[in-house]
Amino acid sequence: MYDLNVLWHGSGVSEIEMKKMIAFLIELGYSTIALNCMVYGKIGKKIVNPIRSNIVECERSIRILSRVTIVLEEGSQNYNLYSATDTFDILAVRPMNEKMFQHACTSMDVDIISLDMSQRLPFYIKHSTVSIAITRGIRLEICYGSSISDINCRKNLISNASALIRATRGKGIVISSEASNLMYCRSGYDVINLSTFWGLSQEKGRDAIGKEAKYVIIHGEARKNTSKGVIKLVDDKILQEKRNVKEELVHQINKKNKTSP
Repeated sequence: MYDLNVLWHGSGVSEIEMKKMIAFLIELGYSTIALNCMVYGKIGKKIVNPIRSNIVECERSIRILSRVTIVLEEGSQNYNLYSATDTFDILAVRPMNEKMFQHACTSMDVDIISLDMSQRLPFYIKHSTVSIAITRGIRLEICYGSSISDINCRKNLISNASALIRATRGKGIVISSEASNLMYCRSGYDVINLSTFWGLSQEKGRDAIGKEAKYVIIHGEARKNTSKGVIKLVDDKILQEKRNVKEELVHQINKKNKTSP
């Protein structure tokens, strides 16, 4: 089982609480956890990855991944996704309006599009838009953690999750906790049952914490490798251009020496 959204202790949760959540998720049978660093506003040249995979020591085998979620609020902001491409295992965005949602689905090279399900969505989710995202290999995320202790958030989650599932026809869905507290963590069985209230079948609910989540990781690895390949191609091209300039310079010097008396 996978939980690809457990808040990193720099994103509104203490380090002690985060370690407790990881230990509890291991007890619940999760084999892979992604620690999520939230980023707001303008992005600099480089997003530093603060997440350490050896944050906890445990007897059971557990894979801990690093994730960054960039909150998209305005089109005029500098969303320098390239600065996080090869830094984090999972690259996610959280669009806060319809314009940014459409942009993320159709143009951005990310692994996950995550909507804030605890608040009423300010736009209608269209099948045509989410279909493009899924075709491009992006998965759409439903997070349930914040709805556990707040009745209004719970109502919004049911409404928003149902709308997303209806638009996607139940395809390309990943379910995560976005837990900031131990009480927000749930077993795989509970998550699957929750998903049936939103309109997913038990099989699709199982996939949302299983093979769909695994696909996100594979997609992230491919994205990082592609990025490294592009960088290598650029570096090789620059190196070759330098060689060409040097060879041309040597040729000109030799030519000049031959013509000199």
